[in-house]
Formats: sequence, structure tokens, C-alpha cells
Amino acid sequence: MTKITQSLLDQLVWDYRITPTEFDQMLNQTSSSTLTRDQRWAMSRLLERADYYTAVGLIGSDRLKQNWPALRPHIRVPQIKEAYDYLVSR
Repeated sequence: MTKITQSLLDQLVWDYRITPTEFDQMLNQTSSSTLTRDQRWAMSRLLERADYYTAVGLIGSDRLKQNWPALRPHIRVPQIKEAYDYLVSR
């Protein structure tokens, strides 16, 4: 994990009792074809709190498109939800 990524993840999890490394592990679990609760939480948090380029860079556009139906209900901000709706429809 780069220092920039570490710093960003520090900002994303400052109010939780997890480390940036634990957040990164949640985000990048690959044990199953469906998202775990932790992965949904981590991806939703990233999509709501990070800028577009960072979020898509860490999640990956293909992975975001594949998992958007499971993530969409967890995005609370309507404008963010609409923006990602547009992105995954392209």
C-alpha cells in the first residue's frame, strides 16, 4: 500500500476501530463471487467519501459495474447514487 493510499484510507476509517490495512483487506477480499457484508460496507464507504477517480481506481470499473446492483441500496446520498448509476450504464 502506498503512502497516498494509506493516507486516504486513514481518512476513510478515522471514526472506526479498524486500520487502513484492515479496510483494504475488506475491500479486496476475493473468497466468493458475491460481496460479503464487509465488502459492501467498505465499497459503499469508499464510493460515498472518496472522489470518483480514487474510488474507481481502488475498486476497479469492471468490479464496480458487476457489483453495483448490490451496492446501490447502500449509497445514501442521492446525487452520488445518480452519478454512479450514470457511470455504470455507460
